[in-house]
Amino acid sequence: MDQKTMEIGAVILVILIILLPFGWILLSHEPPGPFTKETSIEKIKDAMLSAGIVLCSEKDNSWDVSGALGGKTYVISADCKAVDQSPDIIIHVQKFESEETRDAAIRGFNSQTRGRPNGVILTHGPYVILLQGPLHGDVASKIKEALSEG
Repeated sequence: MDQKTMEIGAVILVILIILLPFGWILLSHEPPGPFTKETSIEKIKDAMLSAGIVLCSEKDNSWDVSGALGGKTYVISADCKAVDQSPDIIIHVQKFESEETRDAAIRGFNSQTRGRPNGVILTHGPYVILLQGPLHGDVASKIKEALSEG
């Protein structure tokens, strides 16, 4: 290889190193789905159960963001009976009053630079589904598939 080829290769490598992270960021933020989809929190829970997800617990929640109408928090663990085991995944489901408030909540989550929890966001009609935990990717794809079938 001559000097010119090595310089071109180095420039291409630098460009890839700079651009690839931005490409991954853009691909990881899926646009929200249609707001008007007929659904309920029970249908979302049924989709999780039909995907083979075992729920250890559930409780009511309400996010402190504009337009949030309330929802549920579900805990998933490999061993629901273990007292000292932390949950593998926490799934927050929240209903919103309008498409604008739902999408603003998603933008707010995605724009956090500090203290942003490890998570994946899905939407289903007026609901935002936030999965947090180390195994969220696999569970998110199962939930997404079950919701698309239902």
